[in-house]
Amino acid sequence: MCRAGEHFVSCRRPAGLLFFFAMPAEIEAPIEHLHETLHEHAHGHGDSPPPWISHVALTAAVIAVAAAIAALQEILTALGKETKIEEDQKKIARYEKEREEIKEKAKHTEHEAEQHMHYHVILARSVTIFQVAIALAAISALTRKKIVWYGSMVAGIVAAFFLIQVMF
Repeated sequence: MCRAGEHFVSCRRPAGLLFFFAMPAEIEAPIEHLHETLHEHAHGHGDSPPPWISHVALTAAVIAVAAAIAALQEILTALGKETKIEEDQKKIARYEKEREEIKEKAKHTEHEAEQHMHYHVILARSVTIFQVAIALAAISALTRKKIVWYGSMVAGIVAAFFLIQVMF
């Protein structure tokens, strides 16, 4: 049901929502005159109206409802965009937090990798020196020189020292 006021048109939907449409001042007089004329014809004042005049009021009401629906849709669309923006901002904040957590994990992992590399270098030295010690022992047996054998034992002790460093 729609009703024309002095500076507005109001429409009430079945759910009880009330919509107001502002009307410019320059078209107020013709609409009021039209409203009065329709009212007179509907109540039997003046000449008898043609049969289609009753449909004019219904058409005007349907158009007003359609305009109200369009306005409501525009408002809902704007609210939906605001909600989407808020959701996106929450996602950005969550991603920033996750990025910081990942950054901390990466620093920790990098530190662990550096430690493992340090142990790897020491173990590689130990293995290399053990291999040299074995080779010196073989050479001492072939050449029958005790000094090379002593060198083999010293190399074995140095290699064991590096191995103990990593183990403890």
